[in-house]
Amino acid sequence: MSTIPNTLNAFKWLFRDTALWAVDEYSPAGGIDAVRRALGEMGILNMPIGPGVLFRNRYDLVSLPNQTVLSFGQPIKPADYNVWVMRNRTPCHVLGNGYNRGRYTICEMPGGERPAWLDDDTEDGLEEFRRTAWEIGYKYKVDYSWCGSFENVVNSLGVYSR
Repeated sequence: MSTIPNTLNAFKWLFRDTALWAVDEYSPAGGIDAVRRALGEMGILNMPIGPGVLFRNRYDLVSLPNQTVLSFGQPIKPADYNVWVMRNRTPCHVLGNGYNRGRYTICEMPGGERPAWLDDDTEDGLEEFRRTAWEIGYKYKVDYSWCGSFENVVNSLGVYSR
């Protein structure tokens, strides 16, 4: 698990990425459509993606344009450093051992710019967003009869019932 950001937009991105990742990990009732609707209600479904962004969910992965360059790890640790290039919605491994134990980093993306939210260091609204994320997420949990994995996932991000 990565460090939980203490800035609003970085936290929103981590929450969004984790929710999309959890669809594959836990197969909630309603699937990706329900999770996308919940993220839409939270106002975070369509956050910009581009160079500098870290993510682990396959929904963003397969949406990246051809020739997007992704990495995992640090070049100063060659045994753990890997590079992929996107081709036809598939990451093609070009350097390293091919193992990704975390989040991809977008290094280069054709036509993509570094999202402004990456450099926004405001904390204002973070607690309010956590409350909103819990309320909307819990509503979907009840509506779709999601299991206790919902609490495990959101609690891991510091989002709790208030």
